[in-house]
Amino acid sequence: GDMVTREGAADDALWDALGRLFGTAFPELPIRDLTTAAYGFFAQAFQALNVRTGKIRIPSAGEMVVASFPPLGYAELLNIVVECRTAQVYNEACDLLVRIHCSQQHLPEDTQLASWSNLVDSCMRGLESATRGEMSLHHIGQYLFVIQKILARAPSSGDAASPALDMSLSVTLFYNDQLNMVVRDLSPIDRVGVLRREAAAMVQQAPEHVRLFCAGQELEDDEESLGSSPISRNCRIIVQCRLDRADDP
Repeated sequence: GDMVTREGAADDALWDALGRLFGTAFPELPIRDLTTAAYGFFAQAFQALNVRTGKIRIPSAGEMVVASFPPLGYAELLNIVVECRTAQVYNEACDLLVRIHCSQQHLPEDTQLASWSNLVDSCMRGLESATRGEMSLHHIGQYLFVIQKILARAPSSGDAASPALDMSLSVTLFYNDQLNMVVRDLSPIDRVGVLRREAAAMVQQAPEHVRLFCAGQELEDDEESLGSSPISRNCRIIVQCRLDRADDP
């Protein structure tokens, strides 16, 4: 009994140490020049810790199943893809990143859509920063590389083909409970300004006179992507003109 207890305690201590190393020491490594050996350790620790915590399952068939999103180390994985200059490392990291997103088939569709939208939005924000000169040309190339992988929906070799996830959004614009219009085929990377212009045309007002509300929140920033806003598939957008009344819906 004591032997089993000691072995269990040692096992727990080992996992605890690995978790601390993974969560605190690894982010301090020079990601730019990360070696294939260091990434190999990261990938093994990533899988082992997420399997242990139940965020990822690896059935007997060997196909990854994401049970909870995001898995541990997700932010670090994306950072490797963007920052690392070692081609083999960032290619393998990007394959793992896309594989994670393609392995959410057991999660609700809204959760899958939100995770893809957030990834695309992260890339778009990164591109915007890079084009403003806040990041290097390397970062522009890496963000475009990730977007290309996303559009291709290509899991790493050996994975079973995952069905393509429909990321399109359709929303309904409502004005005064009388006038409404369905806007279809929106993308998570479309901007709020697109919806405002559609609503302005519907109510025959200038866009600057139109207010949009979704889930009780006003959509104020025309440059915000739909993927990072409260908007979800088939949601209801309340349209209000600034000349109508001062009360919020």
